[in-house]
Amino acid sequence: MSSPLVLVTGASGYLGAHCVKVLLDKGYRVRGTVRSLKNTKKIDPVKALDSSGTKIEFVEADLTTKESWPKAVSGCDYVLHVASPFPLAGTQETIDTAIAGTKNVLEACANENTLKKVVLTSSLVAIFEGHVDGRRLTENDWSILNDKTDAYYTSKTLAEKAAWEFVEEHKNKFRFTVVNPGFIVGPTLTDELGSSAEVIKKLMEAPALPKMRFICVDVRDVAMAHIAAMENQESDGMRIICAEADSRLASELFEKLTEEFESQGYCIPTRSIPDWIVKFGANFSDQFAKIAGRLGIELNFDNSRLREILKIDPNDTRKAVVDMVYTMIEKGFIKKTTKYRGPK
Repeated sequence: MSSPLVLVTGASGYLGAHCVKVLLDKGYRVRGTVRSLKNTKKIDPVKALDSSGTKIEFVEADLTTKESWPKAVSGCDYVLHVASPFPLAGTQETIDTAIAGTKNVLEACANENTLKKVVLTSSLVAIFEGHVDGRRLTENDWSILNDKTDAYYTSKTLAEKAAWEFVEEHKNKFRFTVVNPGFIVGPTLTDELGSSAEVIKKLMEAPALPKMRFICVDVRDVAMAHIAAMENQESDGMRIICAEADSRLASELFEKLTEEFESQGYCIPTRSIPDWIVKFGANFSDQFAKIAGRLGIELNFDNSRLREILKIDPNDTRKAVVDMVYTMIEKGFIKKTTKYRGPK
């Protein structure tokens, strides 16, 4: 009897590739979606994760092309819907693509008789936006949206709400769990600089760090959470916060980068930018405006479902950032110095 077949949407992406790795390590067969089978730069690093050469296949599917999904889902036992646009500068198109893509995938799932469960990747940005009362947020919280809300935050919130509405309307078609990760850090398995890595790279190149907080999670924990949610029926019908419980200042996140890379010839920023400079810069820069909106906001979360139901105790993300930077250097996204020693 062949092992179960799992569809991973966006398999060539930062998180998607890690999900593929965990599935292959656990003996599953994997089908990954990519927008073009001709893009070997995206496919080859993920294909290389399958040492047997027999456990993974790729199919073309685009979030906005409804007709591409029935074939992708056909014969699958499980679906991990990881693919979603994550641009640094979101637009209305980001919102529309996320919502339409989620509906297209779920509709194909509802019409596939072999399918047992779908795990959807959402985000903490669908939970925390607009909450400033200082309490520890839970999966019962939803972001409070308005016309000034960041387009990416809006896209994740509305796409997840659309998913829950679809599941409610199509009861008993498949089991369903949503994973809500924080800002994902950790090593990359692909040969492209993703949005998360780009944020870290830009902060490393800055002369000083803004006093903003990050709610982080190791990409390896997020991948394991998806597979644990897929396998564990106790998680059915749940949202699951996937992150460290407490937020970290950018300077805290970079502590171990300084310890690890300063002696290797890298200048890691340690000073903080005064808030007034960030707020002044917000008048001229969209990037500064986004940062200014997060200043002074400390968000903390109840991650007990992650720990108690999925049995995942989050890794220290300061160490995960070190692993991330090493892979960025090894892959050429950050230049090697003459003092570079490489990972231990």
